[in-house]
Amino acid sequence: MKRFRKRSPVIGVDAIFIAIFGNGSQWKFTKDFDPVASGLHRGRKNLKRGVVLGQDRDHPMSASADSALKTVYLQTDIEGVAGFTHYYSTSSSLWNFHHVQRMERLLTGEINAAAKACKAAGATTVLVNDSHGPGYSIHFEDLDPVCRIIHGRGGYGPSWLPLLDETVDAAIAIGMHARAGVADAVCNHSLWHVTDGNGRKHEWSEVSMFAHLCARHGVPLVAISGDQWICSEIGEIVPGCRTAEVKQSLSLQNACALHPLKAQELIYERVLDGLLHRSEIPLPTLVTPIRLNVSDRDPSKKALPEDLEGDCLWSLMHEACNRNYAHYGEPVAIDDRSWRYPDSVFTPPR
Repeated sequence: MKRFRKRSPVIGVDAIFIAIFGNGSQWKFTKDFDPVASGLHRGRKNLKRGVVLGQDRDHPMSASADSALKTVYLQTDIEGVAGFTHYYSTSSSLWNFHHVQRMERLLTGEINAAAKACKAAGATTVLVNDSHGPGYSIHFEDLDPVCRIIHGRGGYGPSWLPLLDETVDAAIAIGMHARAGVADAVCNHSLWHVTDGNGRKHEWSEVSMFAHLCARHGVPLVAISGDQWICSEIGEIVPGCRTAEVKQSLSLQNACALHPLKAQELIYERVLDGLLHRSEIPLPTLVTPIRLNVSDRDPSKKALPEDLEGDCLWSLMHEACNRNYAHYGEPVAIDDRSWRYPDSVFTPPR
């Protein structure tokens, strides 16, 4: 029999990368955290209520779930996720593609852990606000079905926190980062300069602003996750808020992080505990009138030439954003011929 030698194809670098690592479409970087498999659903006593939490697989703690808990608001960012230490680039290379996918999957895993804790506590709806950068950073098809996701072009929605109102029973924040100016904090940025009616000056991170805006609607912030710096800050702003320290920041672009499954387990525990004790967590208060400004990376450089002043923190915050970069609540003509995701988001700076 005549033997034919196959012609060797010309293989490019991208093809080699795909052959080794896959194309990313079905690549699961970590397993989803399972409270049943971990044993957290067994024998965990709520000492205050004196009950053992339930055994149902889909709702492993539903036997003690609070019937008054229906809707939880879950604010998200990515810089505080275990495993995240620096921003991805604007490159369209496969290397960058896989890095973005990897970070987004880590974020999605932490959100899922929080969502499962919400469901275990009795929540029927978890409103997940995709609030990082382009507003499209969560793999929503991998979320627990209890979630409803708020996403889309960043800075162009009706507000920074769409659908947050008095119908929400509790709030959570996942993937939070330290404010600008905090030394040795991974990817620190955003600093709200707030002066209250007593003349006291405050420096807030994004999550501290979130906590105060939630309080405006009577919604307690019950749990957050992030590095040691943001956990410490929120402990002062909202005493009693549960914190999941999923990584230790070592510098602006270095950290010592928990394994993803350990991070998710910690988030599940802290979120569940916060939800079951949410009535004990105080709402932060602020004396009016307020003066407000904001900085991005450099705390000494304020975005607005003069502070905004007024009594409504919600209005002042959104006005500051709109004067700086956003179009919250503003009628904006559709520019889908000039703006495309992700090309318009990740266009290299000129």
